[in-house]
Amino acid sequence: MVFRRPKRKSRRVVTFPVELVAALREQRAAQNVERLLAGSVWEEWDLIFGQPNGRPIDPRAGWAEWSTLLEAAMVRRVRVHDGRHTAAKLLIEQGVHIRAVRHILGHSDARTTEAYTHVGDHTVRDAAARMGSRTPDLCITGISVIGYAMRTEYIRARQRAHGAHRGHRCAHV
Repeated sequence: MVFRRPKRKSRRVVTFPVELVAALREQRAAQNVERLLAGSVWEEWDLIFGQPNGRPIDPRAGWAEWSTLLEAAMVRRVRVHDGRHTAAKLLIEQGVHIRAVRHILGHSDARTTEAYTHVGDHTVRDAAARMGSRTPDLCITGISVIGYAMRTEYIRARQRAHGAHRGHRCAHV
């Protein structure tokens, strides 16, 4: 098992929902019981989640458990990391500001967070409804903005389809 230092040079504060704090306290209590039961075979790695002897969980075993959880929830198989994308999308759909989402995910660059977030259809419909409830002038401006955004997204999709990568332009778009 190889542990690497985080990408950041400094420590950061992670804000948890109250429900998660309670679950983490329960985990700590369960781990203290495991520590007592393991006795002299306990290995201190300073982990929140570990094997019953304190050692790190083998990533392959973690993957098997993750797959079981997904199956029980009737969710398609995805990587654990994809949960970050889902969390970002759900936060955005709940109206959480992109800067707050960026902080929660620990991104130093907002562009990274934007790559994680995918706007759902109902979010776009809600935005259109909000524009429609304003004055006709604002609605016309909104239609222009939406047209520009759709064109930009079309160009990006074409670039992706033709293998363009970040920083390179597709010659035939």
